[in-house]
Amino acid sequence: MTPAELRARITPLWEQGGFLRRLALAGAPLERVRIFAERFAGLAEVESNHPSQQPYWLPPFPGLRAQAWHDPDTFPWATGLKAALPDVLEELEQLLSQGQDFMPYLRNPTGATWSLFPLQYMGVPVQRFADCCPRTQALVHALPDHAHEHIFGDLAFSRLTPGLHLPTHYSADSLRIRCHLGLKVDNSGPLPWLRVADQICHWEVGQLLAFDDGFEHEASNPSASTRIVLIADFWHPDLTPPERQALIAAFSPVPVRALMAATRAPEVDASMLKSYAASDTSQRRAGLWDS
Repeated sequence: MTPAELRARITPLWEQGGFLRRLALAGAPLERVRIFAERFAGLAEVESNHPSQQPYWLPPFPGLRAQAWHDPDTFPWATGLKAALPDVLEELEQLLSQGQDFMPYLRNPTGATWSLFPLQYMGVPVQRFADCCPRTQALVHALPDHAHEHIFGDLAFSRLTPGLHLPTHYSADSLRIRCHLGLKVDNSGPLPWLRVADQICHWEVGQLLAFDDGFEHEASNPSASTRIVLIADFWHPDLTPPERQALIAAFSPVPVRALMAATRAPEVDASMLKSYAASDTSQRRAGLWDS
């Protein structure tokens, strides 16, 4: 599916369900969300916030700071995420000692892989993975501004084996700040690295990297050991609480969420649909749908 094909399938659902009409009547507090939704629907011209910021599935949101890297210590969640390190590491070690399978996403000809252990994917828990790490999930979800209800909100262990290079790409949107908490990093030789826009940074155990993955980025592990980080997504700080709630509402109905999930998941299985149906509440829809 291409972004144009996704737009062609989502827009009628927004129109038929009254979302676009109700959003237009919401007034000033949701004016930026209205512009964002009309950009997505093809009803307004898409304007870039930065030439290197090109989120693939969702258009740039008007008025958000377009900044590739962020200082994690400026966010209210940073202290709590760092403090969670002992619990996160303990659950990771249990996974590794039990030989739990990570989901492979990329493999190069030498056999090096990028793989994930997703506790949450596309805004819902992945129960068979989340059940293995209840403390990690609970600690991160309790942090302020965690984007666990955002349609592209993820929480996962990310593993790069030695020799893996993750090529240049853009992620789904720029409504989130993606954070990496360093868990296993070999800094004794060639350093594993992450480039976002024109700046390269390196992971350190217990330290945070915060960035907008709607910018061009790539990663590589030239070290002799596997690199593992915890990925956690948080709302962009320039989004107001009503805007966040409206963005959650936009993708709340099960048919809409299933289409969005199909942009990343090889298949939308019954467990995902069940999770979507269970969380599609009137509170989540925020009065922005006819029913």
